[in-house]
Amino acid sequence: ETISDMFEKWIKISPGREKKESIANKISKASGLTQDDVLASLPPGGCAIEDYGIMKKT
Repeated sequence: ETISDMFEKWIKISPGREKKESIANKISKASGLTQDDVLASLPPGGCAIEDYGIMKKT
């Protein structure tokens, strides 16, 4: 079973160049989670995201 099979919407987070705070802000606005909760779950350093439905407005 894959993540896509279990969840309709998800985001893949990997090391990258964008600041964690910027990524956390985008995810919190799109998902309704608090920015602090998202920020705490991100890896250290910069991040990159691949969106699989969370950021897209339906």
